[in-house]
Amino acid sequence: MGYRSKGAIWLPEDTLKKLPEVLVKDLADWEEEEDEIYCFYGWKWYESYEEISAWNQFMGSLEVEEYDFILIGEDVEDNKIATGEKFRLTRDWEVI
Repeated sequence: MGYRSKGAIWLPEDTLKKLPEVLVKDLADWEEEEDEIYCFYGWKWYESYEEISAWNQFMGSLEVEEYDFILIGEDVEDNKIATGEKFRLTRDWEVI
């Protein structure tokens, strides 16, 4: 099955206009949670995947104020927040 992650990206309108065509198509598979915020669940976020590599390249080309990205992995320590402009990681609990 493999390691799965969930995450979200904030893309303001000006940044969305810069999105390469391959990522525009990929973004269609994401859920738009609210204006300018797109989410994914249960994905394998591996750099070796073409779309993931393209996302990482695109985000790497942006300024801090142009986007934010949060990635939450299966392991508690495996989390990433790109810029802190829109997202923060919080702790919560659930009953199992």
